[in-house]
Amino acid sequence: MNFWSLCAIKEREGFPPDLVRAGMGTTSLDESKIKALLHKKIESTGYVDSKKVSMDMQIWHFLLDPIAEHIENVTKKNSLLPVFLLENPYPSYANSIHEAISTHESLKSFEIIGLEGEGIASLADQIVRLSRKKPAGILLMCTSKSALPRQFASLVREDGYLTIPHLNYDRLQALSKTFHGACLVPESARDWVKWVGPQELIVASTLSQKNWIVGLEQLARQNSMSQSFGMAKKLSDLHGVDSAVNWAKQLFNDIELARNGKITWDEVDKGALLVGPPGTGKTTIAKAIAYEAGVNFIPVAPTSDWMGGDGLNECLAKMSATFSLARQTAPSIVFIDEIDSVGNRETFTGHNASYNTDFLNNLLTELDGFEDRDQVIVIAATNYPEKVDPALRRSGRLDRIIQLQRPGVDALASLYKAVCSKYPVNISEKEYRECAENSLGLTGADVEVMVRGARRRARLDGMRNICKEDIIAEIYRIPADAERKPLHESELYATACHEAGHALMGLLQPNTKFHVRLASIIPSNDGALGFVASTRNELSETRESLLDSIRVALAGRAAEEIVFGAAKVSTGAGGWTERCDLAVANRMVKAYLYKYGFSEADPNWWGESDDDAEAKALIKQLYDEVMTTIKRNRPKLDLIADELRKCSVLNQAKLLQLISD
Repeated sequence: MNFWSLCAIKEREGFPPDLVRAGMGTTSLDESKIKALLHKKIESTGYVDSKKVSMDMQIWHFLLDPIAEHIENVTKKNSLLPVFLLENPYPSYANSIHEAISTHESLKSFEIIGLEGEGIASLADQIVRLSRKKPAGILLMCTSKSALPRQFASLVREDGYLTIPHLNYDRLQALSKTFHGACLVPESARDWVKWVGPQELIVASTLSQKNWIVGLEQLARQNSMSQSFGMAKKLSDLHGVDSAVNWAKQLFNDIELARNGKITWDEVDKGALLVGPPGTGKTTIAKAIAYEAGVNFIPVAPTSDWMGGDGLNECLAKMSATFSLARQTAPSIVFIDEIDSVGNRETFTGHNASYNTDFLNNLLTELDGFEDRDQVIVIAATNYPEKVDPALRRSGRLDRIIQLQRPGVDALASLYKAVCSKYPVNISEKEYRECAENSLGLTGADVEVMVRGARRRARLDGMRNICKEDIIAEIYRIPADAERKPLHESELYATACHEAGHALMGLLQPNTKFHVRLASIIPSNDGALGFVASTRNELSETRESLLDSIRVALAGRAAEEIVFGAAKVSTGAGGWTERCDLAVANRMVKAYLYKYGFSEADPNWWGESDDDAEAKALIKQLYDEVMTTIKRNRPKLDLIADELRKCSVLNQAKLLQLISD
């Protein structure tokens, strides 16, 4: 019987329908046995009136017992002002909690006011109306204490701010004794009990006494894996993100000092914003800090985890529940991925502007420290820092900006070596560096993809070890031998001449000579018949180097015209994609003139131009220069083209050898 059927049975027995997120998997019990087990559980416990209260309500009563005990203790000392604020970290179970309070022996005489939606708007009227009934007390229920309007804060007694506590080891032992009549909780439960929530308890309650603790541990560990995004790396295993790792180590040291009482938590960074291109390791760094510091890691994707609610109130409740969980399991790290998805109030327009503003304001309140979050560190990540609301970066919120850059050659070599360590390889230190030099511009995530593809190539080729050529082929997306589509001789020669033109022009210019890494005439799966791969490591360009790069882009068509004549030039340099040679040259020329300020007509001007005359004239001038250069070096062009026809792929060393002969 599968989990979905199990949930249907539990739902009929009074269990919340959203138990599906508990991930129970499958069970060998059939429906009749599960029903019998549930009824046996209910009838056997004397915890409450089992004829009236279902098993899930008994569990909720147990979770609410500390609240009832606290209220009883404080009202004995002072029975005045019986108004309490109850923070609910389980907003999806709000209805079940309401029902549990109304049936709990010590709480059922209390009146409940929900502080979401209409509850806030009519709070004053509700308090007046309930006071006439003279209840034992009033419980203001919310997902975050910040939901209580400031003008009503004086109604709540100083010792009346309560939170439904998460389970700890001692409470789990007490639960075991209450429901099973014996302590079945091993010492090892201290490691996973923090991942036991109401849904795990309710699902496990269907199991026999023998299997209860085993099933509960399985559910807790599954919850832990889903919450923490799997296994984390150590900071020492991260390469190419030195500035971020240095900050992470400082934060780790501060957390340790604060936990040992050597500094106060006020001295620990409250928040940081990790900024960098996709795949540079923002999530990995946040997880590594939490892993090494031994603190809870609570990841959030705002779009799916917060914005998926039914209306604004439910979305805000989900957000508040995240921070409530972080406070209860502190010290903890809340990681907000793609925080730019919550928007920027400066750009909100239309009928959704008010909704989006309220959502963002609630996040600002949570980050503000309006709540006591001394031991809660918030780390956010974005690929687009310009889209992040400035208020989020204000002091006391995400005030430390950590820039992550794409890794350099040394870091890429270390990344390749680290990722390849999981597989059998025949790659030397020098070859790792060669792979890295061909990978400039890639990220750590890209490296993992390259190695995975290289492993696949080696596996399909007789289960051999991975070699350097497998990785290079993956970097340049060269199809494996079995997938290659051979070209006809005439097409093969034309392609060889075209790519030889690109390679030759790059090799003849000092600014581009050592950037040419590889030339290939193996057709790729995206339709290209060949390519010349170049990489650049410079952070800035010069006027001369920009012009050299444009000449390289134009050299393929120029070589065809020289070899075959203008009438027989192919369409290879053009096409409908923005990756074709002419499109690349066009973009580079316009950037040269209007973005980098090298226009002769309007020097140092940055912007756009409605007149393409200067760009067209520059393209013509550079094309003529390329024609002259290639004609003067025609023997070298033929030599590279002939070698390409024989070998299909030429690396940098071979290309340099050919032009020096």
